[in-house]
Amino acid sequence: MTGVTPDITEAEVVRHGTLRVTFADGTVGDIDVLERMRGPVFDQARTADGFRRLDEPAWGHDHRRFRRSAERPASRSPSFMGARPRPKCRIRSRNGAVADVRFVDSIGRRVRGWGHAPLSSAEDASWFDALRAELDRTADIADSTEEMLEIAGVVDAALRSTGIRPVVVGGLAVAYWTTGLYLTADIDVVMPHTAEIDERLFALGFEREGRFWTLPGRKPVFEAPGSRLEFDPAGFTDVELASGRTVRVQDVEEVLLLRVDEFVATGNADVFQQCLWLLGTPALDSEHLERRAGEQRLGSALAALTQTAQRIEHDAATLELWEITDIAKALRSARNEP
Repeated sequence: MTGVTPDITEAEVVRHGTLRVTFADGTVGDIDVLERMRGPVFDQARTADGFRRLDEPAWGHDHRRFRRSAERPASRSPSFMGARPRPKCRIRSRNGAVADVRFVDSIGRRVRGWGHAPLSSAEDASWFDALRAELDRTADIADSTEEMLEIAGVVDAALRSTGIRPVVVGGLAVAYWTTGLYLTADIDVVMPHTAEIDERLFALGFEREGRFWTLPGRKPVFEAPGSRLEFDPAGFTDVELASGRTVRVQDVEEVLLLRVDEFVATGNADVFQQCLWLLGTPALDSEHLERRAGEQRLGSALAALTQTAQRIEHDAATLELWEITDIAKALRSARNEP
């Protein structure tokens, strides 16, 4: 490979769509680049043969890409899968260099493509055959939460070239952050509804049943109940799964606040229990949570639930259903006061 700056000693293709880069200081990491290769100009480069002929990476400095991850705790992922969160760009050297990979077209010009890649070529079919086989292997995963996250990871890989990244929300996000204390059979994600997404899900082997997507003979149900994250549109964490794939999961603080809001509105005991579990999550950023609760006018409700959780833990107490309902009623009344 040519054109590598002195800070980078090696770059190689790990697999279709992924580069492994080594910096002079010993930092090593992988970059998923298919999502950057949009538009017809990259039709050849997206093929297995074209990707192997990668010509030149270009490197720049953009510390803003890491601002959010630097402001938040370094460790935000539960350890039950050995998972680690990753910032948006997975590679940064110690001097701050950030990888910005470009490809060279057939006449030698460095270009960026924007648009959508159709599923018309034989290479696309081969790529989706490989993803479908990987999806089938997720059925062998014993832990149901890990299985569903891996399914979401494969869907994420199938959609990246469109520029769409689904974000795991709802019960599966609760299950992830509570390391499996909460169980669900649904894979809820936030992403747009488009014909192109439908085409790619069909290519992976999903079947549509109304608003749900299912895998024949499998229990998990895939659904996109919305196209935009509630509360904070940027409130998600990039998580690396045991397979090496990545998936976006709604931030634990956002998941908790949504559950707090639901509990106040409904008094649901199951939602109350989820709130208590999420309050005990080690990845929780208390300062960020309090700030976000204030912004969503949930500060009083969060404080009351936190005190209740502390009392239950300290006294080893068990609340009756009517007590949980009364807590929600009191919180509703307080929120509705002028």
